Amino acid sequence: MDDLEDQQSFPADDGDLEYQREFQLDNIKVEYHPKSGILTKVQAFGNFKCQPAHYSSWLAPDPDTCPWRPFKSRLEFNVAEIALEVALNNEQTDHLLDICRRCVQKSEKFTFHNHKDVRDKWDAASQHLMGFTKDVISIPFADRSWDYDVYYRDLWEWATDLLHDPYLFPHFHFDAQRLSKFNGQTFKHFVDEPFTAQHFWNAQVYIIHVMFVVILMVF
Repeated sequence: MDDLEDQQSFPADDGDLEYQREFQLDNIKVEYHPKSGILTKVQAFGNFKCQPAHYSSWLAPDPDTCPWRPFKSRLEFNVAEIALEVALNNEQTDHLLDICRRCVQKSEKFTFHNHKDVRDKWDAASQHLMGFTKDVISIPFADRSWDYDVYYRDLWEWATDLLHDPYLFPHFHFDAQRLSKFNGQTFKHFVDEPFTAQHFWNAQVYIIHVMFVVILMVF
């Protein structure tokens, strides 16, 4: 293990005058793990942004012109959202939809007629992401068993959904990075995110080629 740590230690800079002239004070050097095949980069401190290596070449998808789908219009989504947020019961939802039908403008088609129409659209929307799993937990207490419904999502399936999101994917970091700041003579290593720490770097040493590490940080 000591040999491995020695091999992964930061390269020594000679600090001679020619080397110093090549860089400016506070320059940031980003070293990627050797297995990534990505070249080291040096950036001016004012221009530095800690981004994944693939970020600059990533073409962002065109904005979704209808983010409210599968609802037929933004108006229908807004009404259904309100009903969900305030936890309206079926009778209250029917009453809200009755009011909307009387005041809606003709510029948008409003097709909801009852709570079932709203529920069907939410069910259709839920198919785009992994749903919740329901389990029943039984707690014995006072000579009887109390049953409680628990809803949860599989953590790996949830992470897979995030990785398939074209708007979130460019912001995922898959390769360890080393950051160092030029002090006028040499580069001094610093850490500002988990993927820039030595443990992340060491972990990438052991993974099989073309595989990558997925680390979930929960705040």
